[in-house]
Amino acid sequence: GEVLRSDGLEYEATFSPTDSLQVVFNATDDFARYTAVPLGYLYFLGARPQYQARYQSDLWAKYKVTKGFWIAGGYKFSSNFSAISASNYMIYPKTMEYDAAAGYSWEGSHHIGYEVTVNALNISNALLIEAQGTIPMPRRAVAGLTVTF
Repeated sequence: GEVLRSDGLEYEATFSPTDSLQVVFNATDDFARYTAVPLGYLYFLGARPQYQARYQSDLWAKYKVTKGFWIAGGYKFSSNFSAISASNYMIYPKTMEYDAAAGYSWEGSHHIGYEVTVNALNISNALLIEAQGTIPMPRRAVAGLTVTF
């Protein structure tokens, strides 16, 4: 069988300079590679597993404008990764996705909470391929209503 070794670090930082602003940053460095493969598959020795980006990061900031109303935005980054296990040379490029959101929350009668949100996803309309055979998702907006009781 094959042996996969993964060495890496994960960083996370949350910063709240005021009661109204919160910034969250995450980053990973995952150096995964095959350290042993069956005879006949030596081609993959030292290769990174498919769909495994070595570097990933995201940043998200949320700002409370007034009581109940907030806006937010951020990015998601992924370094390049191999697309299929049959070739070390089919590589998907690095990607950067920008997202934004806004919402309003309030409390109704009997302590029932409501929140209306609008999310703008992939604002730059980047070609984002998550895995082989998936359809890249274009720029889009999603609205939602959350009820908490």
